[in-house]
Amino acid sequence: MDWLAKTLTGLFDLLLRPFGTAGWPALAVVSALAGVLLLWLFKVTTNQTALSERRRRLTGHLYEMGLYQDHLGILMRIQWDLFKANMRYLSTSLPALLVLLPAVLVIVVQLDARYQRRGLREGETTLVSARVVEGQEDVLSRLALEAETGLDVEAGPLVDRANREVWWRV
Repeated sequence: MDWLAKTLTGLFDLLLRPFGTAGWPALAVVSALAGVLLLWLFKVTTNQTALSERRRRLTGHLYEMGLYQDHLGILMRIQWDLFKANMRYLSTSLPALLVLLPAVLVIVVQLDARYQRRGLREGETTLVSARVVEGQEDVLSRLALEAETGLDVEAGPLVDRANREVWWRV
């Protein structure tokens, strides 16, 4: 399964590389490509003839409601027929949902990994923590954090032996 994640990440890296750090153009292109891909998948995975017929039946029931809006008994029957027609329409669309859901999930996960979080800006601080596994508490006092150029370790290490954690403010 790891090979699949690496392959998908590599494909998204290749797709998004021309945009560099410009987020909105990359999102616009990915959204457009995803829209085209998802529409094509929907078309391929559904019976378009049955979908069209069921959509026409739904529209017919809506027109029927307008015609018989003054007859309560007939209107209730029409609403029941509308519900059944809607369920048939959704059942025709279900195969597409089963195919589209994993595709959308891949796209959302890849975009989340790239655009959900941003790096620290100048002057901002954050906390960095490390937790050790049970039985390795003696390592806590030897842990050190080295900051890259442009970052400073402002405080720490603060050792919390009860929770086996070390904290630094960067």
